[in-house]
Amino acid sequence: MRPIHLDGVTAEQLSELDELYQTTHDARVRIRALMVLLAAERQMVAGQIASLLRQHEETVRRGNSAVPG
Repeated sequence: MRPIHLDGVTAEQLSELDELYQTTHDARVRIRALMVLLAAERQMVAGQIASLLRQHEETVRRGNSAVPG
């Protein structure tokens, strides 16, 4: 599995993502925020995140593609 590199994510951005995850009513936004948080905070790879969230690995990769890094 290729790891997702999120080197450019700051603590402030992670905090904003966590707030978004906690407050959004949009399920897709919540799942995407969680994908980024798992990759950044737990250094999980796309396959691990996909298995945990019952998503396809490519869905996880696309969900994280807009993150700088």
